[in-house]
Amino acid sequence: MKRRVVGIIVRDRKILLIRRIKDGKEYFVFPGGGAEEGETLEDAVIRELNEELGLDIKIDKLLTTFENQGREEFYFLVTKFSGTPKIGGEELERMDDRNQYHLLWMEVEKLKNFADLYPRKAREEIAELLARDAQIEAILFRRGKSGGILYLLLKRTEKRGGFWQPVTGGINFQESPMEALRREIKEELGIFMPIAIIDISYTFSFKDAYGRSLTEYVYGAEINEKQEIRLSAEHTEYRWVGYEEARTLLKWEGNKIGLARLHSILTREL
Repeated sequence: MKRRVVGIIVRDRKILLIRRIKDGKEYFVFPGGGAEEGETLEDAVIRELNEELGLDIKIDKLLTTFENQGREEFYFLVTKFSGTPKIGGEELERMDDRNQYHLLWMEVEKLKNFADLYPRKAREEIAELLARDAQIEAILFRRGKSGGILYLLLKRTEKRGGFWQPVTGGINFQESPMEALRREIKEELGIFMPIAIIDISYTFSFKDAYGRSLTEYVYGAEINEKQEIRLSAEHTEYRWVGYEEARTLLKWEGNKIGLARLHSILTREL
């Protein structure tokens, strides 16, 4: 059986694709090509990406393999490379008005729903393999004029469970927890920069709706008492509540423990 090697090239949370226009039809593929007889798979993907894109790469790992159209295909993750990608080799030689090759960097998060990317099985599987395996939790709080501390809780839509929670969200591929925290606060509440962020040194693990084990990193984030809250479509309402009421409203034990740790830190400061 013929073997094909593919480079899943990722940088700054974007994946490199080849845009093909052939006889008026537009579609997208992952870069790669056939392994030569006697050539190792690793040597083949290094050679192919150098010839096709002009890159010198270092392989991270083999992501997946499966059969496609009578060929066995091997998909390698590449996050370390030198050079500026540009079409070269046989692809450049074959280019004309009816047969074109162009490069596109696409956000990893958009990959799964990008219908014009082939093969479809590879698109879906690679999207899952690059999906989030961790998330952040931001417990927002504000200090009242009397010195008391209030915590912000958000109520998820009924479709999403209808329970109360702090700000939570996934950490994107190649995104740090702190970058994810700032992004999620902005997306869910319209807040661009908290006054302060507190790392409470607490994480917990849980299984999501798909049975995947996720790690959640918990932080505190202080905002001004006059800060306007603009909810995203994920939530229906919000409340500023004291510690005891917050513990009562929260559904998940991991959220309650994170709140208790943050509250202990804040009350020691008083």
